[in-house]
Amino acid sequence: MIASQISKLESCQKQCLSLGITADGQPRPSLGVPWESTTSAFNMCIPDLYLAPEDTQDSALLERLGAFEILGCYIFTPLSDYRFLSRFPLLRDLYIEEGQQLTSLAFARELEELSMLFLENAHLPDLTEAFPPERFSRIAHRCLGLYHCRIDCPEAISSPRTYFAELLIWPQLPDEQERLRWKQVHAGTFRYYQPRQKK
Repeated sequence: MIASQISKLESCQKQCLSLGITADGQPRPSLGVPWESTTSAFNMCIPDLYLAPEDTQDSALLERLGAFEILGCYIFTPLSDYRFLSRFPLLRDLYIEEGQQLTSLAFARELEELSMLFLENAHLPDLTEAFPPERFSRIAHRCLGLYHCRIDCPEAISSPRTYFAELLIWPQLPDEQERLRWKQVHAGTFRYYQPRQKK
């Protein structure tokens, strides 16, 4: 953790925090909004504090962060292990770029408040660990965004109890069958963006 962020943590008077993780632990000057609606954008938890990848394996630091309510986590760099996220049970906004090594959402079983999930480049069997149907009766506004991800069984979250305010898919390659499988999932706003064809 770089000196400026250590100082912020030591002087922090907030009860709720959001984290950002970058390759060098430096803050990002800006953050893209993947969602379409203004309501979804306002629900995002912009990072207050930035970590480096090695900080996610520092048990003393994670225990210290556990004293706060961690509501958001924005990961902008590849990580070898995402299990540390299970330490933040109140996490509701999770954004993962460069998720090539993300092959399981088992950590999300502990995240009962998770309502906004954006993933990039992940390959997962399904999304039921993050979105079991029984959680949908408590949280109304859920958003799911997948950029160049491969989900083997999209329809696993197509339960009648499952509903997303936004379901946004950016496939790496156009696939009409995949689009139809995602369309089985109940969503207020559903987008399956067709990749631009190279000329």
